[in-house]
This record gives sequence, structure tokens and C-alpha cells, in this order.
Amino acid sequence: MNSRIDDYTGIAIDVLHGSGWRVIVHPDDQQETEARWLRSVETGEPYEREQRLRRKDGAWRWHLSRAVLIHGPDGAPHRWIGTNTDIDDQKRVEQALRDSELRLRLSQEAAGIASLEVDITAGEVFGSDTLWQLWGLPPARSVPTSVLEAMVVPEDRSLRSCEASRRDGSAARSVEYRIRRADTGEERWMARHVEFVRDDAGRPVKMFGVMRDVTEAKQSEFRQQILTHELAHRIKNILATVSAIAAQTLRDTDLASARTAFDARLQALGRGHDILNAARWTAASLAGVVEAALDPFPRERITVTGPDVALGPRRALTLALAVNELGTNALKYGALAVDGGRVAVHWRIETTDGAPRLIWSWTETGGPAVAPPERRGFGRFLIERVLAADFGGSVGIEFPSGGVRCLLTAPWPATAKPAEEADSKGKMGG
Repeated sequence: MNSRIDDYTGIAIDVLHGSGWRVIVHPDDQQETEARWLRSVETGEPYEREQRLRRKDGAWRWHLSRAVLIHGPDGAPHRWIGTNTDIDDQKRVEQALRDSELRLRLSQEAAGIASLEVDITAGEVFGSDTLWQLWGLPPARSVPTSVLEAMVVPEDRSLRSCEASRRDGSAARSVEYRIRRADTGEERWMARHVEFVRDDAGRPVKMFGVMRDVTEAKQSEFRQQILTHELAHRIKNILATVSAIAAQTLRDTDLASARTAFDARLQALGRGHDILNAARWTAASLAGVVEAALDPFPRERITVTGPDVALGPRRALTLALAVNELGTNALKYGALAVDGGRVAVHWRIETTDGAPRLIWSWTETGGPAVAPPERRGFGRFLIERVLAADFGGSVGIEFPSGGVRCLLTAPWPATAKPAEEADSKGKMGG
């Protein structure tokens, strides 16, 4: 042993002869170290072992121990010559690198991110396991770039890199394009970001990058655009409706009466919106619309009957406003203005000559004698014109002495859609 042993361990060399070496080898490494050494002595094979040796300050540091057998002139084993090399710093760096790679792999997998490396000269793509999963390919060490290029949908092939753009380094660093998975044929959106590695002459030799599936994000973005358009569309419709209500309410009436009527109509419109919001603006129950519109009136004197029928948003709002007008008129001048008066709201689906129709009626009984009004106000205009148009049918209002009767007759299922609804649904579907 040379003096370096003494310098490193702080133990006299003569103490380490024979089995004395055990005092500087980590207890967990002693058994395997001895077994390896005895096997080399028995077979003459070179000895190599990584083990921890104690430094004189008590620190355990990794060493690479190597020894070879020297033979004498007669070929007989003569002596072993060996070295101990401190590799502790190297081991720590290697472990830190492994830990870093593990953290990177776990974070990429958690985020659905795949890594890739393109050998530009060889035209090969090397990737992580996640890369092959994203593209629906079986696990592989690498695939030709042409395999992935062919899976990009034709409309987006100008976005991906190609052999020429990789060789001259002009490929876009960040792009999004669609592919068709190899296993299912499903169309998926991919987001890809790359960097080039260049040689001393500045020519690209490798392309490193990451990729992830952003299909859900793209679909969410598309849905958000549709919802934003739909919201703007609905707001315009609401403002147009409110504007029409205001204009008709304020026409030829005093301000106090107009304020009361306008407030009631806005509340009816709001109740209709509540019903549609609960149904996510898809379809509202006809019964629910009528019940909500009748909420401010004496319900104990109003009966509501009819089958389960669904209405689109426009028809639901118009019907809510019409019921409010009929209820307000009945409360002021009709059946609900006296104790004995009653109102019956009923609807049914009736088939005549093979054509189904919706028959909806409002019938007042037990009220004061009524007569046709001298002028047509907003309520009558809304019921006879707007309600009929939105349902694609006809509306008649009668004034028999027993009470007002309103009858709506319309094709069912509805065949004529209001322009606003038809336009909105068409864009949602597209």
C-alpha cells in the first residue's frame, strides 16, 4: 500500500494488512466485497467493485476498486496489483441526473407531454413512450419521419416540418396541427415545440422537441366561441324584445300606468328566462312556462292541464309574455277581477287528416260581462300577431259574455321556426 492510504484513512498501513481492510469498508458493502475478491482469487479474473470507504473525517465516499493478477515468468500467479479511485462526486452527479430525469419523466407523463428527437440526417424520430401513445403507435425505439408526416391530416400538412425545413432549420418552432391516430383513426390536435441543435458550420443536425395532445383544449375553445356568439345573439334578442315592450307600453298611455305595465311585462320575461336557464336554453316545458307566468296571479282560481310538451327558447318567452298579458287583463277586467271568476288553461296534441296540431286555450268563466275593446293594445298585438308567428299557427281571441277565450292552433311538431332560433341552432350545429 502507498502512503495515500494512510493520508486518506488516517489509519496506519500495517493495521490494514490481512483482514484489517474491513475497518475502512462500509458495513453494508463488506460481504459482497469479500465475496467478489475471493472469486477473483479463485478464478484469476480481474477484480472490480464499487464500494464505500471511510475517510479519516468519518465520511463514507464511493470508490471504484480494481485489481489484476500478475503472473511470473513461469506463468504462475505472482501478485495482485490494484487501485482505489474516489468516484463519489461522479456518483452524486449520476444520481442527481437520474433523479432529474425521473422528475422530468413523471412531470411530462402527468401533463401528457411527450418528448422527441429527430435525427435530421438519418430521417428518424426517437421518442418517449408517451409520444407513441399520443400517435396511437406501438412502442418503438424510433420510426422514420415519413410515418408521422403521413398521419397529419392533409389540410394541416403545410404546418408540420418536412425534410427541407428540417435541413435548413426553417421549421416553425411552435405549431398546432391535426393527426389521425394510427390505431383508431380518430382525429386529434397536437401542439409541438422544437429547438435545433447545429454543427460547427451552423447546419441543423438534430431537432429536439416536446408534444402534447390539445384536443380537449381546442374543443373547449370552439365551444366557448359558440357560447360567446350565442350569448351575444340572445342579448340582442332580449334587448329587441324589451325595446318592443317599452315602445308598445308607452304608446298612448300615462306614465304611471305604463310603468306598472312595463314592470309586469319585464317580470314575465324574466320568469321565462329562469325556466330556460334551468333547462340550459335547450327546451322548456310548456307547463313550466305557463306555471311560472301565472305565478303573480291568484293560482287557486286557475287550472292548468295538458301533456308534457317541449318549447324552444323563442316560443317559451313569447308564450310567457302572452300568458302575462292574458292574466293581467283577467285580473283587471275579466274573470280574476271578481271572486267567483275562474280561468282554465289547457292544451292538447290533436291529429286531423294525419297532421298533428297543438291546440292551446285560455278560457275565462264566471267573470263580468265582457266586450271587444275599442282599440288594439300591445297585449292583443303580442297574442294575435307575435304568438301566432312564433308558433307558425293562428291565434283567435273571442269575447263572449261569459269571459274571454283565446285559442292558439299550430302545427306540431313545429314546422316554422322563428328566424332567430333557426339561425342560432344552425350555427351551433355547424
